[in-house]
Amino acid sequence: MQINYELDKYKDNFIKIEKDIENYIDELEDLYTSVYDKLPKVEEEIEITLSEMDILINYFFEDDSSDFNEDGATVGEILEYIKKSLHKLEDVFLQEGSIKETLDKFYNEQTEDGIDQLYKNIKKIETKVDDVEITSLNAIIYGAKLGDKGKSFVTITDEIIELSKKMDQKYKEIIKVIDQLRKWEESFKDNVSNIVELTEEIQSKSKDKINKLFSDLYDSLEQVIFLLKDQKESIEEAIEPIAKMMSSIQHQDILRQGLENLVKCLGDGHKNLEELIENDDNNPNDKKNYELDKITFAFQILQLSEELITNIEENFIKAYKELNAPVEKIREKILEIKEEGSIITDFLGGSGYLREQNVIKDIFNDIHLFIDQFEKELVGFEKEINNFQGVDSEFYENMKILNSKTDEIKFEVNFLKKFAVYTRIELARLDLEKSHFNKEVTGVTEDTSRVVNESCDQITSLNKQLEESLNKFEYLLNYNKTTIGNINNSLREDKERVDTLENLISNTVRTLGNSSDLLLQEVDKALQVLERGEDFSNKLNETKKEIYSLKEDIQELRDELLLECGLEEWEISKENLNEIINYLTTRGERIKAQDVYEESGVEVEAGSEGGDLTLF
Repeated sequence: MQINYELDKYKDNFIKIEKDIENYIDELEDLYTSVYDKLPKVEEEIEITLSEMDILINYFFEDDSSDFNEDGATVGEILEYIKKSLHKLEDVFLQEGSIKETLDKFYNEQTEDGIDQLYKNIKKIETKVDDVEITSLNAIIYGAKLGDKGKSFVTITDEIIELSKKMDQKYKEIIKVIDQLRKWEESFKDNVSNIVELTEEIQSKSKDKINKLFSDLYDSLEQVIFLLKDQKESIEEAIEPIAKMMSSIQHQDILRQGLENLVKCLGDGHKNLEELIENDDNNPNDKKNYELDKITFAFQILQLSEELITNIEENFIKAYKELNAPVEKIREKILEIKEEGSIITDFLGGSGYLREQNVIKDIFNDIHLFIDQFEKELVGFEKEINNFQGVDSEFYENMKILNSKTDEIKFEVNFLKKFAVYTRIELARLDLEKSHFNKEVTGVTEDTSRVVNESCDQITSLNKQLEESLNKFEYLLNYNKTTIGNINNSLREDKERVDTLENLISNTVRTLGNSSDLLLQEVDKALQVLERGEDFSNKLNETKKEIYSLKEDIQELRDELLLECGLEEWEISKENLNEIINYLTTRGERIKAQDVYEESGVEVEAGSEGGDLTLF
């Protein structure tokens, strides 16, 4: 009965090992499932990070640029849009060219028939007024010579003297108005020179500044994009092992199949012992043979099982390394990416130990500073334009007074003509129409009338010409004011766009800085799962030891039976071993079986090379 006691114990050991391995199948499935559940998470986080990188890069420049859309504009598009907005000022400069052209024409008109020439012509009136005054004195002398005949000349002489005084007064008033016009002209010229010089200065400076600003900005953006793309390539490198790991699921199938086949072998082992225990009524000779068959079969199953679990253990360790090493590599790569990303995000976002340098803010500050400075220059430009407000009213007021005064002096000239007629009548009555005085009066009257009429005509012509020029000038100034207003509105909108885009980029940079932490967390979770692989490997090793120990016990029992029967060896039916071999479905298992049963003369077909998963 001692052998039955031992067999019961060995059978229980078989069952325990078999159940342990069945549990290992579940653990293996759970282990691989957990790992392969984590890998997509890692891959997903990497894809999210790459997507964030693409978004950030596209915030700067879009590969396929389209029409401007402020809802989804990139930095490059906004810069181009701002650049176009700034170049709208060239329209103003072109109008300033028209202003200068108009004023040049105005100045030319001034030279040929302008205020200076008018002043010279008006000075001729002064000479004629003097001539009238001299004529009035000559009239007194001429009347005195006539004696009683010239008494009627006294009245004419008094009127001419009074007329000369009025003309002198009117002339001085005209000169005063012309002096006002000349002052207006000088002030007008100064203001025009200021605005022309200012526009030329703004035009020259703005073009240089715009070109330099945008050249510097694009250089900075290219550097930023280079950093981001380099970081993106590093992240893409980190994801490469995942695809290979996902394809290595074949190892799980081989390991699971190996464990299932081992369970079948051990199952036959414990059933074999059960049969031996239950068949206790054979005759003594048959019983010994029966016991040797069963014990030897159990021993050979354990021999094979030991090799099979060793093979499973080796395959698992290899598969575990193939899983663990890439994840460790991914982790190392992510740590590098995190460190590099931290420097980049600090560099771009001005945080960490590089908080003094914020490229994003610097880039946008440059834009803001330029726009602010440009706005100030436009304010100065607009102020100069406002200096012209009402400039025409002063001109029109002076011209109105000038026309009024010239009308008054013309009125007096008309009186002079009447007095000249009276003089000719009176001298004709005295039969002195051919006298020298008559000729003097006629000549002075005609010359004075001619000079005054010429001056009046010149004033009328000048008034018309200057009015046309001023109207055109005022139109151009108003156009410029409207254009400047539109540019200011556009600049304000551009500043809002820049602020919005800066916030979007800054937020994305901060998110990007956190993405490495999230990615690292997912990788660490995968590594935590993989740590269970070491426990699993230890369990396989412990089970291997149990199989070895049970094999040693069975071998000892077999040796005792052989000694008791006086035998050195015992061979069992190859049919039984073939049944066990049929459980083996992989080439690796079949090769192990060849090694185990080589001395038993059992032929084991291992299959052709080309992979472990060779099913039979």
